[in-house]
Amino acid sequence: MKDSTMKRVEFVTNISLITVALLISVILIKKGFWGDSERPDSRRGPTTGTLISLPGVEWANHRKTILLVISTECSFCSGSAPFYRQLADEISRNRDARLIALLPQERTEGKNYLTELKVPVEEVLQLMPDSIIISGFPTILIVDSKGIVEDAWVGQLAPDQESEVLSRLKCEDCGST
Repeated sequence: MKDSTMKRVEFVTNISLITVALLISVILIKKGFWGDSERPDSRRGPTTGTLISLPGVEWANHRKTILLVISTECSFCSGSAPFYRQLADEISRNRDARLIALLPQERTEGKNYLTELKVPVEEVLQLMPDSIIISGFPTILIVDSKGIVEDAWVGQLAPDQESEVLSRLKCEDCGST
């Protein structure tokens, strides 16, 4: 009788431990993939109307600033290099716009990475934690002359999204926004 009681207690204990482990796993997965929904800025990134503050960046010097937020460790960033070259080319024809790259790596490493990708930018800055909360790499932000986000795209862009970004720059040539 003692053996059957011990086996039953052991069985119930094992089931309880497995249940607790599953619950903890679900909570950790949810936090990792969807972020903490209690924080309004959590993993959502800058939205239209967000004021961006970056040390040393004078927004008023250009009508538009395109922030390219990338990482040397991001395969989608490397895969998007042809579009970034096209974007840089379009910006070079628009005197009222500039392209700034933000990377979590040191500036020198970021500059070397962009040189390898053959993506010319006006400036490379190190993305400091909490300076801009983004939901992933790559992120493209169009910022106006007051530092306010006009548009944001996250992830590797589809061809129609690339066209949308480029058309936002071309509109500046025609004087409309």
